[in-house]
Amino acid sequence: MQTDIAKELAQAKLTYDTMAKRILSNKVILAWILKSVMPEYADIEINTIQNYIENDPEISSVSVLPGKTNTGKIQGDATEDKIPGEGNIYFDIRFHARLPKESGTADIIINIEAQKNFHPGYSLVTRGIFYCARLLSSQAGIDFVIPKYDDIKKVVSIWVCMDAPDYMGNAITSYQLNKKDLVPGYPDKPEEYDKISLVMICLNDKCENKLEITNLLNTIFTNQKSYQEKRKKLETEFQI
Repeated sequence: MQTDIAKELAQAKLTYDTMAKRILSNKVILAWILKSVMPEYADIEINTIQNYIENDPEISSVSVLPGKTNTGKIQGDATEDKIPGEGNIYFDIRFHARLPKESGTADIIINIEAQKNFHPGYSLVTRGIFYCARLLSSQAGIDFVIPKYDDIKKVVSIWVCMDAPDYMGNAITSYQLNKKDLVPGYPDKPEEYDKISLVMICLNDKCENKLEITNLLNTIFTNQKSYQEKRKKLETEFQI
């Protein structure tokens, strides 16, 4: 594991596509991300979280588009609408992770996106919501069979956004469904609606940084440090 990370750190143009995805898909890096932004893992040791990540994460192999995400249906044919003439789009990284028993959920589907361009001409938050919706709807016929909607797994899309503007600095923001009573009376059961979470991790290696996870990710992706400096910091501060 350590050898794989060292090899990736030694590569040029690390912030671009392939290298970024390969670094982020390493289980020790994923464990740091999950511990930092998901309350389900906040009190769990990094080594234990790594054991919760099932199999090897899928890298750029699962389509985001309707009609192309489901690849192993329980029964029947795909019923989602296809988008004629559209090019294919893939999730950067997608994997399943088990959750602690006390969380009340068996497992969760997680997507990690490495976003180099902070201003691509559309809202990254809106795109992230679309990815969450696709992770949710694509479970039909795989993780649950209609009408057993209670079997739907929670989905989390985490966006690692590099080169955030200086006014934003190193920031982390989370979006999720919440219950709001317009007229009180309906019982509150979070397990029924806590199904979608979108997290934006914004990185800026020129701004003040007090968070472990943004410190870790800035160390990996910055162009301001040499390979030797990065490796030393990862070893001494993060035991990687």
